[in-house]
Amino acid sequence: MNKQVINLICGMLILFTGCQKQTSPDLLETGRIIDLTHSFSEVTIYWPTAESFKLETVFKGQTDNNYFYSAYQFCAAEHGGTHLDAPKHFNDEGACAYQLPIENYIFFKPLVIVVPKPDGGAIMKEELAPYAEELK
Repeated sequence: MNKQVINLICGMLILFTGCQKQTSPDLLETGRIIDLTHSFSEVTIYWPTAESFKLETVFKGQTDNNYFYSAYQFCAAEHGGTHLDAPKHFNDEGACAYQLPIENYIFFKPLVIVVPKPDGGAIMKEELAPYAEELK
């Protein structure tokens, strides 16, 4: 897939999320931002019942006025790649993603545990046992 298209899509997502109410800047100035997102492409993993990512070229080439122009459309299921399931997803009375404070997603001492698994493999409780103290 064209890297420019992926960058365009990511930029659009940042633009849309950037339109939300801004938070206190000091939360973001005190640490390092680690981007855990993944690009959308034909290999993005989706929930088994969801359709995969689709990219359609609307136009790419020289226009009648003799300048280059390109435009794309994309479609992606909500349960694909890096995403957030808001409480509303599982509870009709739950909050929507835009209602959740950004502070909920800022960690000052994150713990990352890597448990190698084959595709679709679940992490079992006993595999986390060696990290019990760190997970408290």
